[in-house]
Amino acid sequence: MTKNIIGIFDVNLVYLFTVLLAILFTQDLFAQKALRLVKAKFIIPVTYSDGDSEDDYYKIEDSKRKPSGYALGIVLKNGFGIGLSSSKHITEQTTTFKTYFNYVSGTEETVNLDFWDLSYTFGESVPFTIGIGVLRSGDAEVEYSNPACSQFSRTSSAVSGGSYFMDLGIPVSDPYKVVLGYRYTYANLNFSNVSGDYPRWYRDFSLGASYSF
Repeated sequence: MTKNIIGIFDVNLVYLFTVLLAILFTQDLFAQKALRLVKAKFIIPVTYSDGDSEDDYYKIEDSKRKPSGYALGIVLKNGFGIGLSSSKHITEQTTTFKTYFNYVSGTEETVNLDFWDLSYTFGESVPFTIGIGVLRSGDAEVEYSNPACSQFSRTSSAVSGGSYFMDLGIPVSDPYKVVLGYRYTYANLNFSNVSGDYPRWYRDFSLGASYSF
């Protein structure tokens, strides 16, 4: 698992570095002239209670979600910015199969989402950023702990979605700022062995830092 996390960071940092070099060479400027700031944010790993739900087939109880992830970005002098973000959402709950002998099983749903982030930043002393996330890749997996229900475990065949985000830079000691962020993410999960879309909505807060040029 640790190797997978490190691998994700390595690949995304290479992407970001490539984009940065392209900007610098295209504009024929040094970093301190082309860039306004660089920043990094990390999702605050708070556990959220998603409540209970029920339909004709399933009864969902004790649903709890714990997110993790990060966002890396650069902002140019003209205010436009680009970056990368990655998030993982693990939801644990109890599922009752109403049409399958009322079996009860612990359930873990894992959703991974990676975005290209496009943004615009207002102000310099206290920068405020708004932006959108364009989905680069995503996957989802649902696992049931009860062996009698394991046949219903599944992996996504397709994931679509997007996100909106904002953050505020609070001056600490020039040129450093503390960054407080908020992101709203939506995703539609598709599974080859289950018909229909499974929509998901996530609201998460993040904390990070930025460096101004």
